[in-house]
Amino acid sequence: MAVKFLSNFVSFANPFSNEFRIDCKYFSDLSLCHKIVTVACTIFAALLTIGIGAPAAFHWCVNKLLENSVKIQMRSAERGDAKEQYNLAQRFIKGQDVKQSYDEAVKWLEKAAKQGNADAQNELGYCYAIGLGVGQSAKIAAEWCEKAAKQGNAMAQYNLGKCYLNGIGVEQSNELGAEWFEKAARQGDADAQYELGRCYWEGKGVEQSNELSEKWFKKAANQGHAGAQYYLRYCY
Repeated sequence: MAVKFLSNFVSFANPFSNEFRIDCKYFSDLSLCHKIVTVACTIFAALLTIGIGAPAAFHWCVNKLLENSVKIQMRSAERGDAKEQYNLAQRFIKGQDVKQSYDEAVKWLEKAAKQGNADAQNELGYCYAIGLGVGQSAKIAAEWCEKAAKQGNAMAQYNLGKCYLNGIGVEQSNELGAEWFEKAARQGDADAQYELGRCYWEGKGVEQSNELSEKWFKKAANQGHAGAQYYLRYCY
């Protein structure tokens, strides 16, 4: 696969430094990876044949690789590729080979979200929840989380559960909070498993059940959730 090939190129070409890393997850179009890496490897080999040292050749190639990868990804995003729009937003959020900009990140998240990308919808909801790159709005945050949650996005389901449990952007409802926690918990989300365990522990939105609270605390605890591990001590 091209993504693996990209990683292998970096590992092969850079025995001199463990600090350099190219995050291949920013590419959803593997054909783009293949084109970029093919050119980079060709140039790297050519530089070596004309006597340029491997470290210098490597760093020159990597700089060109990063520069061109962002340009190619930008073109894909501008053509309407929702996955690349989401991935490009991640670059701007983290400042990954671009100048960090939450405004730019939100712009690309919104484009992807409007095309139905669940990850973008959930993350856009988070941006509205805390006012990151956009005006803070609990109502809009909950709306975007709900769109993603209805597509089965576990993180969004957990977030929507928190919204209902605490009345953030929606009318408070313990029942709906527990319902969305359960959807996410069944997908293996440790935070949702913990919250669902607490719902059963306290009888919040569901019928109180020590057996079910222990069940969900145990699932979360097995994933290393500290809160669940704490509560589990009182289940025995």
